[in-house]
Amino acid sequence: MTWYGWRICFGVPANFRNKETIALQCLDVANAAQFPTDFDDVFSHLFGNENYTICMAFDKNDQLGGFSIFAKLEDIDTLHLHGIVLHPRAQGQGLSSKMIQTVIENSNTTFLTAKTHNPRMFETLAKFACTSSDYYPNVEDINIPISIYELVSNNEFVNSADEYLIVRNAYPDEKISQTFRNNAISNVFKRLNTMDAQVIVVKVK
Repeated sequence: MTWYGWRICFGVPANFRNKETIALQCLDVANAAQFPTDFDDVFSHLFGNENYTICMAFDKNDQLGGFSIFAKLEDIDTLHLHGIVLHPRAQGQGLSSKMIQTVIENSNTTFLTAKTHNPRMFETLAKFACTSSDYYPNVEDINIPISIYELVSNNEFVNSADEYLIVRNAYPDEKISQTFRNNAISNVFKRLNTMDAQVIVVKVK
């Protein structure tokens, strides 16, 4: 599909030919975004699991602007976002949201989960909730339903989260705390230490 000059494509690893070329393009994007990684790490994240979904955005010159990786967890009706990386020239144009939207619309799942240290990504994901109360932790209601805790405990990517849906020591290195204009979301992230990640659970349908 084409969206404001960007060509958005997605699929499972088996759909992609020239995997090494794609991995090199993704590595270039990650390097430009100052995301610490290497070729082997990028390749394994993209193509190491046949059940993953990869979504990529190319500009009019067929240059990669960004990519994202998702896992579909059929047993808990959940789509898990592993991560999104955008080239600096592609940032600020809504590409993250568009890639997420594209995969959600084609996954037919009820829940979207992710873990992040970035308040902006938290806000982006929360916007996909059915209603303003259908994401957790919710900035307006600190109570998290038991059903959400059960969903998280059965999600292999976030099942170590605590009562605040925080994964402690999620990253091997410290992350810089980011200021954010939304005070309610900023307050959520005040609970995190520099190596922690906030889990977000979003009911998308």
